[in-house]
Amino acid sequence: MFNADRKTKYSILSSVNRLKPISARTAVEPINKVVQKKILIVDDETIFLMFFTETLKRIYSEKGFTFLSATNLDEAKQHLNQSNGQIRYILTDICFPKQAGASSDEPSGIELIKYAKSINKDVKIIAASCDPFVLPDAKKAGADAVLTKATETLKSLQKLAEEVFR
Repeated sequence: MFNADRKTKYSILSSVNRLKPISARTAVEPINKVVQKKILIVDDETIFLMFFTETLKRIYSEKGFTFLSATNLDEAKQHLNQSNGQIRYILTDICFPKQAGASSDEPSGIELIKYAKSINKDVKIIAASCDPFVLPDAKKAGADAVLTKATETLKSLQKLAEEVFR
């Protein structure tokens, strides 16, 4: 026979009251399936790729996010195609090299924004560029926010660090 004290009964009832109804989709998914949240970072310049990745890792790793990186349009598209909708956020450079035989004249980042939004309209995208004149085009293509990269600052910091931190 179950003999629980008043505190235990209250604890069980309050836990049951906090349960939320599940959707039909959730009900058919395996219980042990964990949906990963991923952030894709795209930049052809190693210094920016590392800076963006490390900065975002400090903030989002503890929140269960994993990180993917790409240095060109083909790699970025491959990650999107293989992610099964798990890429929730993208931080992308606008002007990075296209692979040979690219069909579009627009910057690679703009093409990536359009492609990502065509796959998942809810993906959130930050577009970055050293050229502030392309950032309005990124907003028109579907970027949720834009960022001007300070190339000289990072390159100066890298050079100073290499000299000073030997």
